[in-house]
Amino acid sequence: MGSKKATIRIPPIVSTCDFLSFETDVYGNVLTHIPDDLIETDGTSSNIRIWGNTFSIFHMGISVAPGDLGPTYVFRNLFYDYGNTLTNTADGFPASQVKFNHGYSTVTGPMFFYHNTSSGTNGNISALLLKTPGIWEMLTCRNNIWLGNYYALEDWNGSRPCSFDYDCMHTTGSRPYARINGTTHQTFADYQIATEQEPNGWDIEPLFEHPLTGDFRLATGCVL
Repeated sequence: MGSKKATIRIPPIVSTCDFLSFETDVYGNVLTHIPDDLIETDGTSSNIRIWGNTFSIFHMGISVAPGDLGPTYVFRNLFYDYGNTLTNTADGFPASQVKFNHGYSTVTGPMFFYHNTSSGTNGNISALLLKTPGIWEMLTCRNNIWLGNYYALEDWNGSRPCSFDYDCMHTTGSRPYARINGTTHQTFADYQIATEQEPNGWDIEPLFEHPLTGDFRLATGCVL
C-alpha cells in the first residue's frame, strides 16, 4: 500500500497593509527615550485602545497617521518631558504627543482622546498640535489636560472635523491663545466664540504634585 505525500500550502507574500489589526490593547507601559514615534496605529486598524501608559522624552507620541477604519481610543495616558530628543533638533519640526499628519489618500477613522494628561515644556511646544496634511473622520477630545508653552492650540489642519469639550488647554507662553490655519485667537474666550469648541473647557494652569519627578497627580487646591 503506497504512502501519500503531505501537501504543504505556502501562502503568497503580501504587504502588511493587507492585514487588519483589530481589538488590540496597549496598556500599563512605561516608554521613554524614543527618538521618533512611540506607538504607531498606522495602517488598517479597528478598535485599538491605548490606555494607562506613561510616555516621556520622545519626539512624536502616538501616531494615528493614518489609522484607517478606526475607531482608535486613547485614554488615561501621561505624556511629559517631550520634544528634547536629537530627532527633534535635527528635523526642526515641533514635537507633539500625537501625530495626526500623513500624506496618504486613506482616511483616519474616528479618534477618541479621554482623560489624558500632557505636559510639554521643551522648546516651543504647543499644548495640542494638529499638523497637516491629514484626513480624518472625527477627532473627539474630552476631559484632557493639555499643557504647553507656545500656543494652547496650534492647528495647521483646521478644515478637519473636531469636537473639543471639558478639556483644560493652557499655555504658559506669551503668544495668542490659539492659531488655526494661520488665524490667531488672542484669548480662550475668542477661541470659544470663533470655533464653538470647548464650551465647558478651562484655560487655567494645572497644578501637579511633583512634575519634575514625574508625579502628575493634581495637587491639593487645584480646581480641575
